[in-house]
Amino acid sequence: MSGEHLLIVGAGVTGQSVAAARGHRRVTLADDRVRQRPGSLDTDVEFVAGVADWAELVAAHELVVVSPGVTPAHPVFSAAVQQSVELIGEIEFALRTWEQRFAMDRSDMKLVAVTGTNGKTTVTTLIGDMLASSGLDARTAGNIGTTLVDVVRDSATTVETIIVAEVSSFQLATTQRMAPRAAVVTNIADDHYDWHREFSDYAAAKSKIVLGQMDDDLVVYPADERVVLDMVQGSPAQKFGFSRRGGDVVGGPALGLEWVDSQLLLAGQHVMDVDVIDRQTPIDRVNLIAAGTAALHVGATAEGICETAASFSGLAHRTALVADVDEVAWIDDSKATNPHAAVSAISNFESVVLIAGGRNKGLDLGAFAEQADRIKAMIGIGEAATEVQAVAASLGKPCRIATSMDDAVRAASEFASPGDTVLLSPACASFDWYRSYAERGNDFERAVQNWLLNPARDAAGNGTFVEER
Repeated sequence: MSGEHLLIVGAGVTGQSVAAARGHRRVTLADDRVRQRPGSLDTDVEFVAGVADWAELVAAHELVVVSPGVTPAHPVFSAAVQQSVELIGEIEFALRTWEQRFAMDRSDMKLVAVTGTNGKTTVTTLIGDMLASSGLDARTAGNIGTTLVDVVRDSATTVETIIVAEVSSFQLATTQRMAPRAAVVTNIADDHYDWHREFSDYAAAKSKIVLGQMDDDLVVYPADERVVLDMVQGSPAQKFGFSRRGGDVVGGPALGLEWVDSQLLLAGQHVMDVDVIDRQTPIDRVNLIAAGTAALHVGATAEGICETAASFSGLAHRTALVADVDEVAWIDDSKATNPHAAVSAISNFESVVLIAGGRNKGLDLGAFAEQADRIKAMIGIGEAATEVQAVAASLGKPCRIATSMDDAVRAASEFASPGDTVLLSPACASFDWYRSYAERGNDFERAVQNWLLNPARDAAGNGTFVEER
């Protein structure tokens, strides 16, 4: 890539990270929404806002790097095809940067890649923690926070650094070859029809995670999902499929690894017991199994894996307990931005007052019917509130439409009785009311605490709601 004239599309965090890793290349950073030059941008990087002719701009460059939020509907994609200019994403650019820096093929990189519709951030975090607890030099990167290119160009990163990358379908779609030592697919379900045209495109992007793997690599995946089975068949890597049977989680064997009676075994020797974790939902157990298997393959010790497993309490905004008052549990699952995630969350509780809605990504909220017996009532929020209301009507469930998170919490408290769970599991993106799912979850926590501390609330949970200003 040295000496190329590089066009970066998208002036957010990812685009600026790619620009900082440009080396000796000439670089243009373009964004059709940003109107001010980013303050951290080096003076030798040309900045273009409000592009009038993408074909002309692309033709003046030899390589285009797009940020994950730039969808295939953006004119830069068709312009690159028309002008025969290569277009890649930040992940592919980072892998090429690693190859240049260390003069090695990416297949020599100590890379763990994690993807899936849900659970990938949790699994990525667990693997990183397991490796660090084993005394290994490990860094997490990608969709989890720090860009992969930032980690690759960091002077502290060496050829011995194990990089655990969470990769989204957006990132994989513009990546040519991952070649991870261990690949983890947590699950695949309908999602992101705001980016992909249809499910087959989404699944095809996800399948790129195994491209470049070799026969001594490992792929960990849910063996009960036919679409994932089809995805991993093309990989020559060792295959470790896991599934839930008879109320337990079992998987393997591959490369001497297998799960038997909740225990991870290597060559028949005990490594860890999934029963030691505090949170014993099926989701938590599966996430730990996927993480422990991948971590062990790339060098984690039994001690490091067990230490992480024993202290695992989940991540923020993922079925996280906010309060438990008057025998009603208030749960923040704001990270559930698609129906598959929300349905999985509901399955953990017996009687749920569900707060759902937001900005739908073109997905069918009718999936809530899978857990209809557990849903007591529904509260609709955001742009998809009327869709939630329609689903509730089809299921014969009472429903309210809320105009704010405070309103949603108040309405939920009126439906909830001792033994119930009030669950914020929106099944939609947050970008109608909030800047992120984290901001939405934090607002839910604030609203819950405000309501529970309301002096006007009587023992039955009734009272005049006082909204914070």
